[in-house]
Amino acid sequence: MAKLIPIFSFLFVLVFLAPTKVANATASPTSICSQTPYPELCHSLTITPKSTLTTLDDETSSSFNVRDASLKFTLAQAQYVHNLISTMDTSSFDKLSKVALADCLELYEDTINNLDRCSSSTNNLNDVQTWLSAAYANHETCKNGFVEFQLDSRLQSFPFFNTNYSKHLSNSLAINKASLASSLSATQEVSAISSLFYQR
Repeated sequence: MAKLIPIFSFLFVLVFLAPTKVANATASPTSICSQTPYPELCHSLTITPKSTLTTLDDETSSSFNVRDASLKFTLAQAQYVHNLISTMDTSSFDKLSKVALADCLELYEDTINNLDRCSSSTNNLNDVQTWLSAAYANHETCKNGFVEFQLDSRLQSFPFFNTNYSKHLSNSLAINKASLASSLSATQEVSAISSLFYQR
């Protein structure tokens, strides 16, 4: 019986305590939103009726998850920005402006692919962080293209630079990073307990 106590202790921690670390991203929207650079935007996702978030599927509606909602909303924003760029009237643009805009269109296509991959629940959090970082780099590269051609003055006139896309993307990066930290912490705890168990 004495030998069974460590086994029961290990199973208790494994089943009941460790998962709570990973679940923090879903269990406490207020807590997770407070770790983002734009908490008010993050909170807007948690109070928006699920039926109005067209990017959320039925699966998510039963168990609302801030991280998933943020990723899907960021993807929807990227698609919206891509649509704005692709439908812009460029007839009055000079050659350099057209080149910079074409680069942006290509960068946002890549971003949409990256964000689409992020939304899959089968991907690990490290990969998601990499794809989100790439999406952020694409956004900055798009802006820098205009700066490089000394077309900074045009930036403010473009509707796609006046959206909340970059803020939602920054929030998604922060939320995923927090989820990654929780997941690593839980894994380390289980590993430490496992090593103690096998040393006996």
